[in-house]
Amino acid sequence: MGSLYRSEPMKLCQMIIAKESCYDIVGQLGKLNSVQFNDLNTNIGQFSRTFVNQVRRCEELERKLRFLERQVVECVPEIEPEKIDMENLETPTLAEVNQLEVRLDELEKNFSELNTNDCQLRKNLNECKEKKGILYGVEDFFKVVGTKVRIEANIESYDEEQFAMSFSMGMNPQGTVSSGADIPLTPLLSEETSENAWFTAGVIPSNKKVTFERVLWRACRKTVFVWTSEEELVLDDPVTLEKVRKVVFLVFFKGESLKQIIDKVCDGFNAHQYPCPKTSAERQISIIHTTERIKDLEIVTRETARHRYERLKGLASDLPKWLKAVHMQKSIYHVMNKFTVDTNGFLAAECWIPQRDIDVIRQAMHDGYQISGTEVAPILNIVKTKVQPPTFHRTNKFTHVFQSIVDSYGIASYREVNPAPYTIITFPFIFAVMFGDAAHGLILLLAGLFFIFNEKKITSARIQDEIFNTFFNGRYLIVLMGLFSIYTGTLYNDAFAKSVNVFGSSWSSPYNDSEVVSWIKTEKEAGRKMDVILDPTNAYDAEVSITEMFPTVIISQRGPYPWGVDPIWNIAENRLIFLNSMKMKASVLLGIIQMTFGLFLSLLNFIHERSLADIFFNFLPQLIFMSCIFVYLCIQIVIKWIFFSAHPDTIFGMDYPGPNCAPSLLINLINMFMLKSRPLGYYDEKGNIHQTCYLNQWYPQESLVELILLTIAMCCVPIMLFGKPLASYFAERRRKALLKKGVRKMTSGDEVETLIGPPDNSYGVSATPVTTVPSTPATAGVSNSPSANSPPNFPITKPIPRSMPKKPAQEPHSMSDSIVHQAIHSIEFVLGCVSHTASYLRLWALSLAHARKSSIRHPFISFLSLILRAI
Repeated sequence: MGSLYRSEPMKLCQMIIAKESCYDIVGQLGKLNSVQFNDLNTNIGQFSRTFVNQVRRCEELERKLRFLERQVVECVPEIEPEKIDMENLETPTLAEVNQLEVRLDELEKNFSELNTNDCQLRKNLNECKEKKGILYGVEDFFKVVGTKVRIEANIESYDEEQFAMSFSMGMNPQGTVSSGADIPLTPLLSEETSENAWFTAGVIPSNKKVTFERVLWRACRKTVFVWTSEEELVLDDPVTLEKVRKVVFLVFFKGESLKQIIDKVCDGFNAHQYPCPKTSAERQISIIHTTERIKDLEIVTRETARHRYERLKGLASDLPKWLKAVHMQKSIYHVMNKFTVDTNGFLAAECWIPQRDIDVIRQAMHDGYQISGTEVAPILNIVKTKVQPPTFHRTNKFTHVFQSIVDSYGIASYREVNPAPYTIITFPFIFAVMFGDAAHGLILLLAGLFFIFNEKKITSARIQDEIFNTFFNGRYLIVLMGLFSIYTGTLYNDAFAKSVNVFGSSWSSPYNDSEVVSWIKTEKEAGRKMDVILDPTNAYDAEVSITEMFPTVIISQRGPYPWGVDPIWNIAENRLIFLNSMKMKASVLLGIIQMTFGLFLSLLNFIHERSLADIFFNFLPQLIFMSCIFVYLCIQIVIKWIFFSAHPDTIFGMDYPGPNCAPSLLINLINMFMLKSRPLGYYDEKGNIHQTCYLNQWYPQESLVELILLTIAMCCVPIMLFGKPLASYFAERRRKALLKKGVRKMTSGDEVETLIGPPDNSYGVSATPVTTVPSTPATAGVSNSPSANSPPNFPITKPIPRSMPKKPAQEPHSMSDSIVHQAIHSIEFVLGCVSHTASYLRLWALSLAHARKSSIRHPFISFLSLILRAI
C-alpha cells in the first residue's frame, strides 16, 4: 500500500537557481505537483517582495480577461466560453505573455469603445422612440387624425413636401379636403403663439405615473392639467438591456413660473421632456423624420451587434487558453516570491520533496535550465533537519475521495498510519448498515457505474456545477455504497420496503380453520380488527414433510430463515419492535469494533515512534478501559443472541423459563454502574418466576464480575491521566543527570548534503555528497571562486546557511503542561467512548427512518398510479 499506509518519506531540499532560469525551472516543477516550497520571506510584506510587480501585472491581465469573458457571456448569451483545460500544463514563455498583454490591451480598448458607441446608439434609439410616442400621444389627445394606422400607412407613400402641401391646402393625407372641425390648424388657446409654450410633453416610468401627477398637482397649486396615456412604451435599457416601461404625459400650464416648477418636478422623477410642434402638420412631418431616424438607428444597431458577435465568437475559443497562461504565470511568480534573492541575481529556495521523486525533480530542474538557455546550472542540496516534514499521501482517482474524507476530519501527522485505506471498506459499509435497501442500493450502483463508464465524456465536458462534481468525484464511493447496500438490503430482506420470500418462511400458523373462521366472524360483529399472535414455541421452526401426499413423513425441521430476516416480519404488527432490537445491537457491535480497531492503529503509531510511554500509559489503559465496559457489553449481546430463545432451557446452570425473562442488557449496564444488588436466577425461593426476572443476574457471580470490571476500568483513568506525564518527568530528570556527568547528545545544526551532477555529469544535480568540485565543462558556472556567473554567497563546499528558522532548542520539561495535555487527551477518550457509542446508534435510527419513509412512499405511489390509470 506504500504511501497509503503511511505518508511519503519527505526530504528538505535547498535550491540555488539563477534568476534568468528560475521562471522556467519553477514552471517545470509545477507540472509534477510534488514540491512544497517554504516561504523564506515571512518578515517581508507581500507588497515589498521581489516579483510583486509581475504578480500585479498578471492580476491586471486577469481583469482584462474577465472583462472579455463578461462580454462573451452577457452580451451574446448563445456563446459560452470553453472551460480551462488543465491536462496540458505547458508553461507560457515570457514573450508569449508579452504578446498577450499587447493584444488584451487592444481588445479591451476596442470593446470599451464599442460598448460606449453601442450604448449611445441605443440611447439615441430610445430617445427617438420616446419622441415618436410623444408625437402620437399628442395627436391622440388633440384628435388630429382618426388612428395612428392611417399616419403610419402614409409615411411610406408621402414625403415631407407632400404632407406639407396637403396640410397647407386643408387636405388630409388621402388627398380629400377636410372640414374645419376635422383638423384644427391653430392652437387651442388662440392668443398663444408658437413662441410661447402652453403645454409640455414627455415620458415617465409607468410605476411613477400616479405619484408624478399628485406631486405636480400640489406643487403647482392646482393650476395645471396633467394627462397620461394608457398605452405603455416598452424600451430596452441602453446599459443593462432590461425592459423599461414608460408612458407619455402632457402638462398644460400658463406662465414661466409654472414652467420652472414643472421642469424641477420632471427632473426629480427622471422624466424626459421633448419639444413638440404646436400644429398637427408639423407634428406629422416630425413623425416622418423620427421614423426614418429610428430605421437608420436600428440598422446601425443590428450591424453593431453582428460585428460584436463575430468578434466574440472568435474570442470564445481563445479565452480559456489565455486565462490558463496568465494563471500559470501568476502562480510561478507567487512561488518565486518565497525565494530569497542574492545581490548577484541568484535565488535560494527551500522545499519539501518526496524521497522517491528526487530524481524526477532533478530532471525537471535540468529541463527548465535547458529551456531558459542560461549558462549557470541549478544546484540542489538535501538538508538533514529535525523539523517535522509535512504529510503527503499519493492518491489516484479511486483513493482520492476516501483520502479527502479522512483529511476533512484531520490530517495525520508525518509517517503516521493513514486511516484512508480502511475507510474504503468501513465508510460505505456503515452507510449501507444505515441505508439497508437492496433496490435503492441497486439504483446507487447503476448511478456510480454510469459515472465510471462515461468518465471521459463527463471529464471532457468540464461541467462547473459544484453539486454535480461532488457526486462525480465520488463515483467509486457511490459504487461501493450501492454494493454494500444491496448486501445489507438482502440481510434486512428489504427492497422498496417490501420483503421477498425466496426460501419459505420458518413461521407457520398453529391454528385450525374453525378458529380462524370464528375470529373473522367476531371481527365483523365487533367492528374492529383482531391481531393474531403467533407463539414462537409452537409457530416457529415448523416441521417439514416430504410432500402433501405423505404429511406424516417428517424429513427435517426448517430452522431459521437461510439468509437475512424472515419475510413474515414484513407484515407483522410488531415488526418495528423486532427490527429495533436487532439493528440497535448490530450498530453497537459495529461501533465498538471500529473504535477498538482505531486503538490498534494508534498502537502501530506508538511502535513506529518507539514510544514505550504511550504504549504502556495510553494504549493499554485505553484498551482495558474499553474492554471492561464496552467490549463486555458486546460479549453480552452475542451471548444473548446465541443462548436465549423462546423455549425454556438451562443456561449457565440456571433454569430459563422463557422469552419474558431474557436479560435486559441496557438495564444491566445501568445497574453495573449503580452497583445495585440483584437476585441470582429467574425463580424465587418458592419456585415462582420473579416479576422482574429480566433484571436479575443471568449467570453465576455476575455482580462480582461486573464489580471487578468496573474497578479495573476506574483504575485505568488515573493511569491515563498521570502515567505519561510522570514518565516524561523521570526521563527529563535522567537526562539532566547525564548532562551533569558530562554525557551530552549531539545537537549540532542541520547537515547539508550537496548534490552536483549525475554520474555522467550531464546536468548539475548529483546524489553524491562532495566537498570540492573539479572544474569541468559540465559544472561550468558553479566553481568555488566567485565570478560573474557563480553565486558567491552560496559556496558549495560548506553547509549552506538556511533562511528558514531552525527548530528551537528543546524547552525545559514542564510538568504542568504535560499534565494538562494528557488530561485533555484522557477526558476526550473517556467521553468519546460514550458519545461515539451513542453516535453509532444513529445507524439504527436512520435505518428505521429510511425504512419507514419507504413503507409510506410505496402505498402512496401505488395509489397514485391507480388514479392515473383510471383517468
